[in-house]
Amino acid sequence: MQLTLNLVDLHRREIYPATVTIGNGVIKSIVRCDSPDLSPTEGSPYIMPGFVDAHIHVESSMLLPSEFARIAVQHGTVATISDPH
Repeated sequence: MQLTLNLVDLHRREIYPATVTIGNGVIKSIVRCDSPDLSPTEGSPYIMPGFVDAHIHVESSMLLPSEFARIAVQHGTVATISDPH
């Protein structure tokens, strides 16, 4: 399956159209669409890397870990390194 969407490139600090190839549930390739007439397409979906929170105290959130995870994922966090007090 191939999808063309807007890629948020954090290293280059750019947003540009890219084609993402997916096979067996895994991203196989991401290729920038290098055409001068292409720019980020308004209304198209965006893809970007997830955030890894390198130091979190889940108990300080006063939430159950499952509830903390549910909320964190909605904001782009895909992993945490949890440090209990």
